[in-house]
Amino acid sequence: MEGVWHNPKNSVAVKTGACPDKTGGSKLCGWVVRADEEAQGDARDGGTPS
Repeated sequence: MEGVWHNPKNSVAVKTGACPDKTGGSKLCGWVVRADEEAQGDARDGGTPS
């Protein structure tokens, strides 16, 4: 399912789409496209550098 997902608090948005895959597979990937300051802080606290 491709599109943009928003969490219930609307503090994070994730775009989903086909992964860059040189083998021609049909894998689904997600990329964070927006996160508010609190969500970014939570991610840093959890060990995500940026």
